[in-house]
Amino acid sequence: MVGNGVTNYKYDCEAAYIEMAYWHGLYDTELYNKIHEHNCDFSGVSFGNLTARCATYLIEFSQLVSDINIYDIYGTCWGLGDSPQLYGSENKKAATAADYTPWLYDYKMPVEEGEHPMLKSLPPCTFGSPIIEYLNTEEVRSKLHIPSDIQDWDLCLDGINYTRGPEGSQWIYEQLVDKYRILKFSGDTDGAVPTHGTQGWIQDANWPVTSSMRPFHVNGQVAGQVEERGNFTFATVHGAGHMVPQFKRPQAYYLIFNWLQQKDI
Repeated sequence: MVGNGVTNYKYDCEAAYIEMAYWHGLYDTELYNKIHEHNCDFSGVSFGNLTARCATYLIEFSQLVSDINIYDIYGTCWGLGDSPQLYGSENKKAATAADYTPWLYDYKMPVEEGEHPMLKSLPPCTFGSPIIEYLNTEEVRSKLHIPSDIQDWDLCLDGINYTRGPEGSQWIYEQLVDKYRILKFSGDTDGAVPTHGTQGWIQDANWPVTSSMRPFHVNGQVAGQVEERGNFTFATVHGAGHMVPQFKRPQAYYLIFNWLQQKDI
């Protein structure tokens, strides 16, 4: 099972967010049309080769959505107004996905000097301080048997050796799909790894559909959509952000446990 996981850099992240954000009314038609008229490709595989014009459009888009919580576009942007972030909020202004996932991009955003630093801890608009503080208490570290010479846990850290293939991880699904049952679920208000991009790489995989997309219900309400392609099940969770079990607990429980027990969803 994987929830809202980056899988194919051609479809996921910025490219999908730009499409999703437009169809969710987060920026205007004029900018959307400019992006498409100039064939701007914001996929991870070509992000390092943006033209100056497309880079300008990306900066404009990033500024327009800078006060949106990318992990839950209808949720709270922590650090604004009466929703304070415990720390790290000074890093939020005009930050983009390239700032807090630098391993994804070779391209460096040409921002004005002093506009915002590279993030060192929390992505913009998120509220991660309580869990950071909790996991670094002496009691928790002791119970988890974490040696004293191991650094504190943090939500996001620079300088970690991270190896990835340019193709992402779609190839793993393709190798396992004939051997194991796979569930890929997607919260449909996540702008970091949007449903739009997930649907793109699933179409790219070209597995035959064995059960067409249909709604599933929890407590008499539509909880999402589900589709089956042999061993591969794709499901959306309606109104959930990046961390589906956090945002929609009953719906996530229903989806995951029915799938585990091979019951109808």
